[in-house]
Amino acid sequence: MVRILAFSVVLLVAACAIGAPPTPGRVEDKHRDALTFAMMQLGPGVSYDEARRLSAVAWSYPQVLARGYAAELARLNAARPPALDLKTPAVCADWADAQFRRLRQESPRTLDLHMALADPRIRTPFQHATVVVTARGAPLSSGLVLDGCRRSGNLYWLPVSQDSYKWRPQKEVLWDRTFGKKPWYARTPWEGRLVRPDPLAP
Repeated sequence: MVRILAFSVVLLVAACAIGAPPTPGRVEDKHRDALTFAMMQLGPGVSYDEARRLSAVAWSYPQVLARGYAAELARLNAARPPALDLKTPAVCADWADAQFRRLRQESPRTLDLHMALADPRIRTPFQHATVVVTARGAPLSSGLVLDGCRRSGNLYWLPVSQDSYKWRPQKEVLWDRTFGKKPWYARTPWEGRLVRPDPLAP
């Protein structure tokens, strides 16, 4: 029994170490190269130059957003009682939107960028937003998640199909939310919006 418990602890520590994000501001070439290679695998026509540029921006820009968030939080804390440093769905939606606009400035021709939303579920009870990159013309489900908010400025990326969030195109989610697939009385509690207060709200 003791051996089984010790082995379980070793596995848990190893699992935690595998996905550890790099220290902010200390992104190594191997991290960018891994993302560049993953983008190249999205389709046979993906440009290496575009994949390299997008991966560099995807790693660096969330750290810019994190520094801006910290500075704004410090300014507000100096003017009122301290606010909790808590990332809310509103914050992550703003980060995803800013990252999407910054990545689009690279004007990729062989890669497509998508805004994606995930509805609340039992395992992930809060709405989340992210950027997804796919090969040109490919569906969102075949792409890579580029999430700069989940680890507070350290890019979190992986294939859409492997993420715990169930991502859908932003336009599709907003359409359903506006017009609805079911009347409100036929929905489950998890289909509503569970949004915590935004600490940066005035």
